[in-house]
Amino acid sequence: MYMAYGWPQVIPLLPGSCPSSQRIVYLKLAGKLLLVVSPSHFELWGSSQQRVRLGKYIRDEKSVREEGENLQAVWSPDSKLIAVLTSSFFLHIYKVKFMDKRVKTGERQPSELCFASLSLLLSEQVPFAGEDLSVSNFVRDSKTMLLGLSDGCLYSISWKGEFGGAFTIGAQRSDSNDDRLLPYTLALMGS
Repeated sequence: MYMAYGWPQVIPLLPGSCPSSQRIVYLKLAGKLLLVVSPSHFELWGSSQQRVRLGKYIRDEKSVREEGENLQAVWSPDSKLIAVLTSSFFLHIYKVKFMDKRVKTGERQPSELCFASLSLLLSEQVPFAGEDLSVSNFVRDSKTMLLGLSDGCLYSISWKGEFGGAFTIGAQRSDSNDDRLLPYTLALMGS
């Protein structure tokens, strides 16, 4: 029989540059790594018994003021890229690079965790930023990210930051003059 014991641990997040910085925007566990995104910064932690901050990225006040707070985020399946959408519809893509320097936890076995450097690769406003839309979902796979928009469209973005355009599900090809929609829409077949 398994019996859990010990004291719960609290991960001490850094205070951010804005009042809402203690709110968590995105939380993702990937293997032995934990990504915590707040409105003005994000942190990468080891998720094993010994909680260790492996890396952090803090946006400066000017960036938060001009490009908005972090609103939604996704982490690539290989844990090498983090995409963050801000409240002013800027897409930030960050690179996670693990260093050769291993974490020393004081245990007898050497740690498998390494410290990480986090750097901004891309900061660009999304094409639909001027429209009266909101983002309901932000999902990803190994090649693309999809944003679910309030008008019912899905918007495709590659991990390289290439904007693929919007499409709808269940609609047939339209001759409308809506330039946001891709020429061919994805139609789901009914049963």
